[in-house]
Amino acid sequence: MVTVLVHDATGANYSHLPEGAAAGYTTGSEGIAWTAAQFADKPGAVRIDQTPASGIWDSEADVDDYEKGAVQLNELAGRAKARMAAFSGNLRPGQRHPAVYCSRSSVTPVVNALIAGGVTSGVGLWIADWSGTEAQAAAEVEAGSGPFPVIGRQFENNGEYDTSVLSQAWLSGVSAAPAPVITPKVPPGQWNDPRIWSWKAACITGAGLDGNAYTFTYNTATGAWSKV
Repeated sequence: MVTVLVHDATGANYSHLPEGAAAGYTTGSEGIAWTAAQFADKPGAVRIDQTPASGIWDSEADVDDYEKGAVQLNELAGRAKARMAAFSGNLRPGQRHPAVYCSRSSVTPVVNALIAGGVTSGVGLWIADWSGTEAQAAAEVEAGSGPFPVIGRQFENNGEYDTSVLSQAWLSGVSAAPAPVITPKVPPGQWNDPRIWSWKAACITGAGLDGNAYTFTYNTATGAWSKV
């Protein structure tokens, strides 16, 4: 498994982020959430929901931030289900499969809360543990498996921002934009009246000004005639 170095910062510390992949907050108390301009400047940034107590949360974010003062244990399962539905429905193209950010000491309570809420798989874990090296963090992510795989490991705090390694597969597994709905176009005139004509396609054959015969067919997808 390939891993990617990712830096995360609050909106207030956005200017301190190094170049490269980033993660930011869509919710949070004052100074935490990124602005729309900051997300536009970092397309593809991981979106973290750090809703304060009784706040409005973001069902289209990628990650729930479980820590004191943010997302609570009893909220995790319901949010995971809503994020799975949002992902399946392509509500925000680019959304990842749901994950939970938590300290290593909180992993067991987080998993137990998810299972108790009816979520038995499909949620990744982004573990904060600053006791190891980047190589050790990458090895943990590379070994991630099971119903709640480790998709990220935050291994370093740099003051204004933190640094993690995240799974490239998780980062790349984004929801797609819905396929455009193509409404068939019909030729102008009598073909527009289904009471008169029963066919779905049309062609015209006639003599050109050069004296040669030509046949044209009508493309219902593009609304254009093309010469056969």
